[in-house]
Amino acid sequence: MKPLFLRLLLVFSLARPAAAGNRATPELPGEGQAVPGGKIVSPGTPPVQIDLKVAPLNTIAVDAVKTVETPAADAALSQVQLPVLEPAPGLIVGPKPEASPEFTPPARGPAPSVDGQVVSGRAQFDLQTAKYAPAPPAPSFTGWLSALWTGADKVPDWPGKAGDKVRLDGKTYVLERRIGEGNSAIVWRARNGGHDVAVKFIHPAFKNIPQYGEEVSALEAIAHTDIRHAKLLAKGADGLVLVKEFVDGEKASELLARGALLRSQREGYMELAARLIRIGYTGDIHPNNLIWEKWRSRYALADVGGFEFGRPWAVLSQILEGPPVKSGEVKAVEFLSGLRGRLGPDSDGWRRVQDDAAQTPALARHLAELSAYDRSLKPAPRLRLGPAKEEAVLSNALVSASELRKRLGYDPLLVKPRHMLHGDDPGKLNTVVFQIDPNGMDSVVVKIAEKDIIRHELAMRRIVRRFFGQLFRTPGALAIDGGHESYMVMSLAKGSKSYSSDAMDLEHRVAMAMLSQTFGLYDVNQGNVLSLSKSDVALIDFEQAFGRRAPLVSRLPDERIAQEMPWVSLHEKNRIEDYLPAIKSWRGLFLKPETQVELVQILRQSGFSDKEIPGYLAQFRANADDLEWAIQNDVEFANLFVERRSSR
Repeated sequence: MKPLFLRLLLVFSLARPAAAGNRATPELPGEGQAVPGGKIVSPGTPPVQIDLKVAPLNTIAVDAVKTVETPAADAALSQVQLPVLEPAPGLIVGPKPEASPEFTPPARGPAPSVDGQVVSGRAQFDLQTAKYAPAPPAPSFTGWLSALWTGADKVPDWPGKAGDKVRLDGKTYVLERRIGEGNSAIVWRARNGGHDVAVKFIHPAFKNIPQYGEEVSALEAIAHTDIRHAKLLAKGADGLVLVKEFVDGEKASELLARGALLRSQREGYMELAARLIRIGYTGDIHPNNLIWEKWRSRYALADVGGFEFGRPWAVLSQILEGPPVKSGEVKAVEFLSGLRGRLGPDSDGWRRVQDDAAQTPALARHLAELSAYDRSLKPAPRLRLGPAKEEAVLSNALVSASELRKRLGYDPLLVKPRHMLHGDDPGKLNTVVFQIDPNGMDSVVVKIAEKDIIRHELAMRRIVRRFFGQLFRTPGALAIDGGHESYMVMSLAKGSKSYSSDAMDLEHRVAMAMLSQTFGLYDVNQGNVLSLSKSDVALIDFEQAFGRRAPLVSRLPDERIAQEMPWVSLHEKNRIEDYLPAIKSWRGLFLKPETQVELVQILRQSGFSDKEIPGYLAQFRANADDLEWAIQNDVEFANLFVERRSSR
């Protein structure tokens, strides 16, 4: 009994008191003194509060899917449920949906709506944050016991000193050195075991000023976005002590003072501004509050106290009228071009920028400069969309082995000799590819692989021919579903591998961007793009299709990566403006219900099940939603190597 009694005594002795430890309370700053965020304390004027309230979720109607009407001739097709073709929901992120056993990529749901009207910007952000807000835990004995065992919070007196220990939620942080201070807060670098953290002490005199309590609300809200920030790890009971993630890197103000920003550092301003504008919020993005994370090529917010609903100019003024542009390190037109490229010229975010210019002369002046830049460019290529004829025999069909032998007039697996292809590629471990030359007949290529590879190959050939057949050739094929021993017979593609220079002219590069990004093509290497000329291009090898092509900012600066992106040039400067009209044209066709029905038919006829098809359609839609942002990132990545060539 004695050990049990001692344990219980220990638990109760560590019981958490109702209030935090005692602290000295210095005097409140006088009227007119600065507080964080550049605001001024005035006894007669309450500070502006951040409004993070949301509408009740039971007032929001959301339909997950709807059935697209299909021709009566294909009755089974009407049983396939297609995703709602809603506007892109923005860059809000939340808990990842569970993967289906049939399909692993996450499907994107419909945009939130109120009374049938799609909401966006701040309203949509608020809906998302409310949706993912954790429910308060139900009282339990184990939770009560755990709280007792954790022990009391301990906070040293303001402003703390090196060596002091802060204890919150059972974890101890040892203060090491000051890394920031003002007349209202002090920030320490501290250690918890082997981890660095930032501990922020807010002046005790600000305890009853609502503005400071809202920082915790802002931290909890911004955690549901993809905006990089110093995350909240723990907080004191009175809100005057915050433990946040320590973000390692240089301040943006230090980079600007040193001059000659890297390309990625200039583009980092576009990324951050676009993310804020897309959700209808603003924040403190002054260079003193931004930390450059070198290995992730992005800026992080050190403090999120200014994260609140705001017009685009609240974001843009800090760049266009602030240190980045005034220092000469960021060019206003280049910045706005990159911002528009990410958001898309027809997006809700960019429309809000234009609307803001109507009441903001400074912004109107900058947009006029962007318009002048647009007029100086050559007209963007027109996207030629349309079908090509299928081959008579190799008609990109999934057939039985007997039907294949009947069409060919022979059994391709019995023809000898075989000329092995891709023997010099050590990565070709999952396929066997060889050429055969039947007596008196055309040479063909046989590819043996498992079922998924073969049906990807077959479906992509049909997609290319149906929608991009005016621009690209692709070999016809017949395929056999043999499980792990599936195979396909293809016509022999004509053209040379494109190792020496850009494989395509601008028109074909633009079309290739639509095709590869929407349908998630990977491994589009120079050996898989065959050309007789830059306007006569054949595409082969689609086994790595139907992946997620999300925007990608941080890439290794390796030109071999860019060589697998033939939709951008490595020899002449790429401009997002050349791609924007094509995106609008292609998306208009892609979103039509009849196009979605055709894609269902193509997938089904290539061997995909009705359970899988909605997931793949949602994947294509997610890729199409992100076309502007993803291609903008690709353009900027390729221009890095264009600049390197021009400087040699």
